[in-house]
Amino acid sequence: LPVLPMTFSLEAMAEAACLLAPGKVVVAIRNVRLYRWVPFDAEPTTFEVRAAVSSSDPATGVVEVRADTRDLGNSFLPDGAGKAAAEATVVLADRYPDPP
Repeated sequence: LPVLPMTFSLEAMAEAACLLAPGKVVVAIRNVRLYRWVPFDAEPTTFEVRAAVSSSDPATGVVEVRADTRDLGNSFLPDGAGKAAAEATVVLADRYPDPP
């Protein structure tokens, strides 16, 4: 069951990264750190994604975005609201790499 919230967190970070680098595609997600899972139940929660470009290489077209997700509401930890639940570096490029 923890796979589902982790997958949603990674997808949200990838979507946010794509907004910062229009026209690019996600080719990797690196340095993933999962601190806790976001509750996935009937109770609604407020979910925040923060993202910022950390590096951009004009020669290769590769852009790296640092992103994290936060549970601002339905946290099961007393002090969990507002703390990062997951963080990662999303790598974007002009196109997908050639298959091996």
